[in-house]
Amino acid sequence: YSLNIPAGTLASSNVIPDPGCVGGAWRPFGLKYYRDSLYVGGVCDAQSSQLKSDLQAYVYRFTPGGNTFTQVLVFPLDYPRPNGPNAGCNYPWNPWLDTLSTVCTTAARMMYPQAMLSDIEFDIDGTMILGLNDRTGHQFGYDNYGPTSSNTLYHGRGLGDILRATNNNGTFVLENNATSGSLTTAGANNNQGPGGGEFYYDDDGADQSQEAAVGGLALLPGRGEVGTTFRDPVSTVEGGVAWLSNTTGRKTRTYELYPGSTAYFGKSAGVGDLELLSDPAPIEIGNRVWDDLNGNGTQDPGEPGLNGLTVTLQTPTGSSTTTTSGDGNYYFAVEPYTTYTMTVATPVGYQLTAANTTALDAANLTSNHAISDTIDSDALLVSGTPTILYTTGGPGQNNHSLDFGFVQPVDGQVDMLNVVPAVADNPALAVAKQLN
Repeated sequence: YSLNIPAGTLASSNVIPDPGCVGGAWRPFGLKYYRDSLYVGGVCDAQSSQLKSDLQAYVYRFTPGGNTFTQVLVFPLDYPRPNGPNAGCNYPWNPWLDTLSTVCTTAARMMYPQAMLSDIEFDIDGTMILGLNDRTGHQFGYDNYGPTSSNTLYHGRGLGDILRATNNNGTFVLENNATSGSLTTAGANNNQGPGGGEFYYDDDGADQSQEAAVGGLALLPGRGEVGTTFRDPVSTVEGGVAWLSNTTGRKTRTYELYPGSTAYFGKSAGVGDLELLSDPAPIEIGNRVWDDLNGNGTQDPGEPGLNGLTVTLQTPTGSSTTTTSGDGNYYFAVEPYTTYTMTVATPVGYQLTAANTTALDAANLTSNHAISDTIDSDALLVSGTPTILYTTGGPGQNNHSLDFGFVQPVDGQVDMLNVVPAVADNPALAVAKQLN
């Protein structure tokens, strides 16, 4: 769906193509917007045929504007995965099931991996990273009753996976025996993963059970790692996040989000997607109070700053002050989308520089300093006090061009000659007056 964000309405919709699943249904789920394209991943569930050979994963690229889907990756889901703790309870991907009776159960622990291609991320070199969730982890929680009327409590276990696919001119090549592009990890030949090995091989939980990644992904470019939702990241019967190296395939760190308790999801899929958040970029405004030697209202080379002056920032909730220093510099940390008033008392022996000495009144009491005028004096007189009014922009939009210019009045001598018209008795009479 395409949405008109300002109006909050549906603009258009496009149907995700069905790849033509054999023996089951098409189950799209994973999404990623990357470099002007939307990537959609899903699986053929083999629910009708119950044949593992019908299990397939697909990724399509959708190009907005052209409104076209292009298949960029397809691979079978019958690749080797590790054996489970009990005979018959192994970890390979299985056709989807809606019933409990045939699910592998050992000591009321439910293990029957059903693949969902649940998330997509991209490494800095354009390599695609795929998160595969386990549907069983959503069908069973921790200490939950089954669908029948027995008192048996079941413990679900999510057994997902994380794979890489190298970009090959717009299409993608799945990792093979722990090799992705030019990188090979220690997961080669461990009989777990496409081609007999897995790139992200260090995906075991705290209880040493393998395939603990459960489908949600997050990647911060430049960190060299990918975060994944994880079963037993620190201790057993808990959920959280693990980070895996994008070069060695090893865990770099883990974090617990919920403890082992019946109030939570235990070893099931108790965490959904991961999203990266950061504090908004800070904003700083200010700059300089200076001695405008030539009185032209513009900072010229060699004009000094005025140090030791108190600048006051009036905020919506109060006020704060700072003192000019260095070379007349001053700065305030402020909030986005907020109107502020900055004032400074006129130094003794100075007056506000000529460029902006106009007094503000109710008709023009507005912000008066575009970022483009970076070296002029921005202050105007409000009730005789040099004042700058400013409304901040969004996070990170600093303005270091809000300046107060002052000039010292010039003392001098002015001679004025008044000529008195001649009179009859003294035609040469003149009177000189001096004005200081």
